[in-house]
Amino acid sequence: MNIRQFHNFQRPGTLGAAAKLALALLLATAPAACRSYYFDATPANIFAGERTTLSWHVAAGGKLTIQPVADAPADAGAGIESFVGPDAELIYSPEISTTYTLDVNAAERETGITHYSRIVNVYKKGDPFIFTITRSQFAVDTVDYSVNIDPDVWGLRTVERVSLENDPVLNAAASITLAHGDRTAQFTKAQPVSDAFKSMPLDGSWRIWIPILDVAGSPPMHTRIRVFIQ
Repeated sequence: MNIRQFHNFQRPGTLGAAAKLALALLLATAPAACRSYYFDATPANIFAGERTTLSWHVAAGGKLTIQPVADAPADAGAGIESFVGPDAELIYSPEISTTYTLDVNAAERETGITHYSRIVNVYKKGDPFIFTITRSQFAVDTVDYSVNIDPDVWGLRTVERVSLENDPVLNAAASITLAHGDRTAQFTKAQPVSDAFKSMPLDGSWRIWIPILDVAGSPPMHTRIRVFIQ
């Protein structure tokens, strides 16, 4: 529901008293779920030693739980809990991948939103970021798909090199062409690594072209792109 769209149906100066009253009632009684509530972790992918900003705006406060991911080492500790208000911005520097959860109190439950959760993935220095482009099983010609890398999720990063080593799609295809910005690179099983995108920003659109795979059974569907950061 977008209350602001109400004005798209009226010309300036045409709102009479009855319409103004109806608009006022609509704004006053709009469901709380239509309002701009959020719970974000920015960026959501960091290297060990970096920071992420946890921010939220909800109708009422609640309980914030910080919990290492399920496969964390046994000595990572149990969840840390604290009670927080409806608006905040906090900075954390987790050493391992961590789940941040906000369970809102009873006043918020009227909106139907009772639970917010965000995972911050922590990479080791030198490890690549990995994102996936999925091809359609119904494609009948060269596959052309893309993924957009959001800086709010991945941070403002600069590319060092890109690797498709051991990618099942590349292993089944003659080649894969990858494009980002104004540059392209072709990957083959013999040459699965490229520095063609060196010094380019990570964020933005990444596009692949893959020949239709002539393999027995179900062809692999997911291309895993490993991007090493400067």
